[in-house]
Amino acid sequence: MTPRKAGVIGLGLIGGSLAKALKTKCGFQFIAAMNRSPAPLAQALAEGVIDARETAPEALALEEEWRAKLGSLFADCEIIFICAPVDQIAGYLARLNGLVKEGCIITDVGSTKESLSLALQPYEKMTFIGGHPMAGSEKTGYSHARDDLFENAYYILTPPPWVKNEAMRFLVQIIERLGAVPLIMDPAAHDEAMAAISHGPHVIAAALVNLIRQLDGEPQTMRALAAGGFKDLTRVASSSPEIWSAICESNQTRLLKFLNAFKAEIESFEQILRTGGSELNVFFQSAKKYRDSFHV
Repeated sequence: MTPRKAGVIGLGLIGGSLAKALKTKCGFQFIAAMNRSPAPLAQALAEGVIDARETAPEALALEEEWRAKLGSLFADCEIIFICAPVDQIAGYLARLNGLVKEGCIITDVGSTKESLSLALQPYEKMTFIGGHPMAGSEKTGYSHARDDLFENAYYILTPPPWVKNEAMRFLVQIIERLGAVPLIMDPAAHDEAMAAISHGPHVIAAALVNLIRQLDGEPQTMRALAAGGFKDLTRVASSSPEIWSAICESNQTRLLKFLNAFKAEIESFEQILRTGGSELNVFFQSAKKYRDSFHV
C-alpha cells in the first residue's frame, strides 16, 4: 500500500509545525519538504519529521532546475502546503502547475488572500485553496516548530468558486486533526480584518520600538526599564522582517486605511488629554470593556 504523502515548502516555524503535526496527528506516513536553507531540512530528517528533502534552487536558477526538484519531491503528494512569504506563493503555484497529480490539494499559509485569489485564474485546473492559520510566534525558524502550534486556533480558508466540495472536506478534516478551527471567509473580508487585528498592530509595535530606540540616550535607560507591559505590547516586533515587509506590501491599501483610522484615534485622545476630566476615564473604560469581552 502506498504511504500517504504530504509536501511542505518552507520549513520555518509554520511549515515545520505543519510537518510535525501532519505526521503525528493527521496520518501522513511520508513528508517531503523543500527549504532555502539546508540546515532545517537536515534537522527535520534526523528527527524523522520528514522523509525526503530538496534545497530550493537559487533565485536566479533556471526554471528547469526548479521544476525538476519540485517534481521529484511533490509529484505524488495528496496535499502540498506552501509556507513561503506572500510575494513568493504565486511563483510556486506557477512552477507546480502540471507537476502534481490530479486531485492534489495545494494550499498556502499566507497572511493576505485577495491578491493571490486574483492571480488564480490560470490555475483553475489545480486544486488550490487559500489558507491562513491564525497561529504563530515572534520566534522564527524550524527550531521553534511544534506539532501543537495550531491547537484551538482559527484556520481561515478562502476557496475559489471552482474547488470541489470533496477537496474542501478533505482539507477541513486535516485542519480539524491539527486541532484548529476551520473558518471559511471571502478573501477581501479576510484582508480587511487582518489589516485591523494583525498587520496594523504589527506596524504599530515596530513603530513603538523604533521610537524608543530614537528617544533613548546613553546609557539606554529606556531599554533597560522596558519590562512586562512594553514587552508584551511590542513582542511581535521581533518577527521576521522579510515576511512582514511582504505582508504589508501585499495588503497596502487596507493597511493604509487602518493606519489613517488609528491616527484619527490618537488625535482624538490628544484632545481628550488636553481637556482632561471624565473623558479620560471613558476612553480607558470603553477599551477595557471591549477587551474584557474577548474570549482569550
